[in-house]
Amino acid sequence: MLGNHNQPNRKVSNIKSDRIALVKAVIESTLNRLGTFVFPTVLVFLSATALVWQLGHLETETGTALPVKVWEQVDQSALPDHATVLAALASAAPTTSFETHLRTNDFWFSVEIPPSNERHPVAIEFPSRHASSLICWDSRTDRLLGSGDRLSTAGLLATGRAGFVFPSTGLLGISNILCRGDFRGPAKISASAWDADALAMAQNAYERTGTLLEAGIGILALTMLVTALLNRSWLYWVFVGWLLLNMRMAAISAGTDFHFFGYPLGQEILNESRKWTVCMYFSMTVALFSMLFKSELQKIRAGIAMSAMQLSAITLPLGCFFLNFENMLVVLWISTPLFSIFLLYYLFRILQIGSSRVAFWYSVSIVVTLASSFSEILAASLGTQSLSYGLNSVTAAIASALLVFAAVAEHMRTDHLEKLEAQRILNAAYEDSP
Repeated sequence: MLGNHNQPNRKVSNIKSDRIALVKAVIESTLNRLGTFVFPTVLVFLSATALVWQLGHLETETGTALPVKVWEQVDQSALPDHATVLAALASAAPTTSFETHLRTNDFWFSVEIPPSNERHPVAIEFPSRHASSLICWDSRTDRLLGSGDRLSTAGLLATGRAGFVFPSTGLLGISNILCRGDFRGPAKISASAWDADALAMAQNAYERTGTLLEAGIGILALTMLVTALLNRSWLYWVFVGWLLLNMRMAAISAGTDFHFFGYPLGQEILNESRKWTVCMYFSMTVALFSMLFKSELQKIRAGIAMSAMQLSAITLPLGCFFLNFENMLVVLWISTPLFSIFLLYYLFRILQIGSSRVAFWYSVSIVVTLASSFSEILAASLGTQSLSYGLNSVTAAIASALLVFAAVAEHMRTDHLEKLEAQRILNAAYEDSP
């Protein structure tokens, strides 16, 4: 009787336990689904939306271009007086953009200041990212207005965006500015008039661009660094170096390379940094391509052209010790388009022999980079920004890094699957052996 009396209690207890277990299972399953699908999906969508919006607003308005008269001081043995410079500038034709053609002489130029008043002051910007130093005077009174380089400025002159700027509060009553500039690289001498608020917004966008480059590609490099150390893979280590160089190359193009993770670079260090960046980027690209497609290049029997690229990648860093930045640029301007054609040809051959996802992602990366370069060149030649809107050096660098990251990740996956298949065959052979 006692056993029969306890049996209903046990059934009730079991039912309660089953209900509690069911509730726990539902809670755990719901949490797993939220943690593995819903929350990450929402966060990725919001992050991607913010990133796309940010990339779409990197292009800022430009100031009003001002005509400048430029005179190149060919004789560097003595500093000419201002009367001589002004006489030479009087016969120069005004232009809105003057190219230095990689020459490193001092360039003198004068700028007419548009009328302004205290209610609507005008700021003057000299936007060249290749300007090493600048010193300016009031052409009428010979009064020194300001001077500066990439580390410090004095007087009214200040650094602004990729170049130098005279803030709007200091030029009242001045009608003409005479400046002497030192330029390194493919510089363009120009001047722009800005409204103070518009210039502040442009400066803010410029700073966001530099932060976006270092944060976006820097995180990818840090992630791959940990992967390289854990897997002890030379390929992933090469990719870390390529990512950092890709970040610096984009910074050079965007004019944000005056700092390296917040550390300011002096002009001499900056010149060497730019020279070695463009030099090593070429070499690292060839090295990454050779290691990423080592077996595929053997299958298609890549010939003399591939060997020539690899030899150039070895000898080019040696040339950096003897060539200056301007000469190195000329070498790379000639060699890079030619080698890009060969890389695309080899990728086409690799895709022909098999549907390689690694080759596909890498091909898209090169196409994005070339399309961005072509878009910026064409937009610059037409004097507009519409062609490069949303596709510029910054967006292309981030997109290219992500696409090459996808190629390396696919290489990791393929390598892992091959190891698993080899292990399965080995285990099968062991099981079948007597």
